[in-house]
Amino acid sequence: MFCIAWSRRRRGNSRSGSFLLSEIRTIVGNDMPVTISLDLHGNISEEIVRLSDGIAPPA
Repeated sequence: MFCIAWSRRRRGNSRSGSFLLSEIRTIVGNDMPVTISLDLHGNISEEIVRLSDGIAPPA
């Protein structure tokens, strides 16, 4: 599970969360589950949903 501030932006790219998940997916493949936890103001895109196997609400 990755706990990341998804609202964070990379310079020149507003899709830092999906970019990071895409890179993680490239490394671990599709056989390893990848789940994420969002903070209260996390932005969920269709790409983030597609790349992750589970999304946990904030505690």
